[in-house]
Amino acid sequence: MNRTHDARALVRLDPGEMRELVVEAWRRTAPRQLVAAYDAEH
Repeated sequence: MNRTHDARALVRLDPGEMRELVVEAWRRTAPRQLVAAYDAEH
């Protein structure tokens, strides 16, 4: 799969799916305290 194909697949995602992907990727790299604070707010 090339980058153009990847970008086209992302465009087809609905906003909720895109948000979920971004948040899950962020959670894997963010400091634990920051994730805990985010979870408390959401």
